[in-house]
Order: sequence, then structure tokens, then C-alpha cells
Amino acid sequence: MKFPIASCTLVALVVTLAGCSKKAEPSAPPPAVTPPAPGPEAPSPSGKPKASPPLDPGSESAGASPEAQKAAVAVVETKFKGKVRRNPGSGVVTAVSLNQFLDGATVTDAGLKELSPFQDLTDLDLGRNAITDTGLKDLAAFKKLSNLALNETQVTDAGMKDLARLTSLTSLGLSGTKVTDAGIKDLAPLTNLTWLGVPGQITDAAMKDIASHAELKTLFLGGSKVTDAGLKDLAALKKLTLLNVANTPVSENGVADLKKALPNCNIIK
Repeated sequence: MKFPIASCTLVALVVTLAGCSKKAEPSAPPPAVTPPAPGPEAPSPSGKPKASPPLDPGSESAGASPEAQKAAVAVVETKFKGKVRRNPGSGVVTAVSLNQFLDGATVTDAGLKELSPFQDLTDLDLGRNAITDTGLKDLAAFKKLSNLALNETQVTDAGMKDLARLTSLTSLGLSGTKVTDAGIKDLAPLTNLTWLGVPGQITDAAMKDIASHAELKTLFLGGSKVTDAGLKDLAALKKLTLLNVANTPVSENGVADLKKALPNCNIIK
């Protein structure tokens, strides 16, 4: 599942934004996830994740005893007021949404340990929760994680090295976090990223590092400090099809120049 992330029931983080023109309005910030997002996330200029199939109860997920799995589902749905989604064939839990879009932050780092039975998890939305760098260490257990939304959580640069171990990630939402240019550099091992949303403090200094993610198709820089100078580095992203630079110092001329290098990319200014 591919995603770039906005309601409390969003689960998948994949963002499907098609037909956007250069003059289109920026998408609502997601959780992210947007991310899809991963899309995972976002409610910030990082976009919002594509809606997933209906979430429902069902059979147990793999990776732990049936009792542990049922208990974990109960925690997600009752204690955290979250949602789970299962693989329709195997019945294993593959997606969990704990995005607190309306209810406020209810999930902490300690709460993430409750998800340990879900070893087949591919989609996780933690947007708008009290998650810090400490909690990110527990995500290392989810080897199949593809879409992750951390929009508007308390994560910082210190947690990015832990995220970099999740090499299966294809979508990552970081809008509204405390991550800076230095943290973006630490994400270099995530070579499979196709969707990325970054926070507002990101500057031109991070553009070369972002441009090293050659598989990127969707990039949300909305609300950041990126300028025309940094935009030039993105010309290396030949697979990019959607770029959001709304509410940034980027000029119309800067957009026009990048459009020449990436004629197939829809740029939202």
C-alpha cells in the first residue's frame, strides 16, 4: 500500500491526490498521515491519508497467542478508542489507527507496548497522540510496517535513528513534529519511501537529503521554510508526481523552474 495523512477514523496513510494543478488549494493537514499516508498524515500541509476499507472486528492476528491478540484489540478499541483493520483473507491485524483528531492525546509511549501482539502490522496512525522518541523504540518490532503517521506528536531528531531501522517504510508523516533538518538526514536508510510529509521548521538545508530518496512520488513541504534555492535540489526526484509547497517562501518563478525539470509533477503552491 502506498500512501503520503484527517479524521479520527483514518487508518491508512496513503494519500491519493490526483488532478491537482499548480494553483490548487493545499490539502488539509492530516494526522501521516498525512500517510499515508503513512499519509502514513497529515493535518498540516503534509496532506491527508487515503481512506481505507471499513474497519471491523474479526479473527485474531498473527504473531502472538489468540488471547494476547484479543486483549490487544480490546485495548485499541476500548481504552484508546482506536480502530483495527484485518487482512480479509487471513484475518490478521494489519492496520491500527490511534489518531486522536477529535478526542485529544490519549495514547502515550507506554500505550504503544500494548500493540506488541500485532506482528503483521503494515499501517499505523499515531497522529495527535502524546508519543515521544522513547515510544519510537517500540516500533522496531514491527518489521512489516509500511505506512506510519506521526503527525503532531512530540517526536524529535533524537527518534529518527530508531525510525531509520524501519526499512520497509514507504510512507512517513512527520508534519507538526519537532523534527529538524538534522533529523531528516538520519532517515537516509529509508530508501523505499514514496510518500513523505515534513514539519514546518524544515529548510533548504534538508532538500539534498530529501532528494536522495529517489523513489519519492509525493512530497509535502507545505508550511516549511523551503525557498527557491532549496527547490532546485528536488529536480533530482524524477519519480515525483505531487509536490506541495503551499505557504512557503517559494516563488512562482521557482515553481516554474522546477516544473521544467519535472514536467510530470503536479505542484501545489
